[in-house]
Amino acid sequence: MRLPVEGLLMTAATLPTNFKVAPFTHARHQAMLERLASDIDASRIEIAGAACQPYVRLRPHPSRWIPLAKWPMLITGNFRCLAPGAPVSIREAVTGDEAESRQLYDWVVAVCLALGAEAETMVPFDAYRAAAAGLSLPSSVARGLHAGAKAVERVDLLVQATRHRRGQ
Repeated sequence: MRLPVEGLLMTAATLPTNFKVAPFTHARHQAMLERLASDIDASRIEIAGAACQPYVRLRPHPSRWIPLAKWPMLITGNFRCLAPGAPVSIREAVTGDEAESRQLYDWVVAVCLALGAEAETMVPFDAYRAAAAGLSLPSSVARGLHAGAKAVERVDLLVQATRHRRGQ
C-alpha cells in the first residue's frame, strides 16, 4: 500500500513476500532477472536512521508455471474481500468460513494443475490460511473497487474463463 509520507515515495508490504518469477526464454534476459534479484537481496535502505531490507523480493524460479501459484490465494482471499457495503479484511475473507475457503482454494489449485502447473509449486492451503490470519486489511483490489476504480486486474474472471474453456 502507499503510505502518506511527505516528500517520500513509500510503499509498505503488509505481508513480506517473495515474488516467484518464471524463467525467461533468452539467457541474457534471465541473467538480468537474476542480477536484479541479487541486487534487491543485497540492498539496504535507511528509514528514520535505521537500516532496512526490502520486504518484497524477486525469486527466479525454474518453472514457467510458477505465476499460477498465486491464483488460489488471489481468488480465496483478495477477491473475496468484496462485500456489500465495505470490503472485509483478507483474514475475514479466508477464515470467516474456512471450509468454503479450503474448497475454493483447492478448486483453483485443480484448475492450475490442469493447465500444467506442478503440484510442488502450489502453496498448501494451510500455509496460506496461516499467512492470511495476519492480514487485517482488505485487499488493494477490494479497496480500489470500493473507492470507485474501474480499471483493475480481474484475475477472478481470468480463472473463471479458463475453467469454462477447459469444460470444468
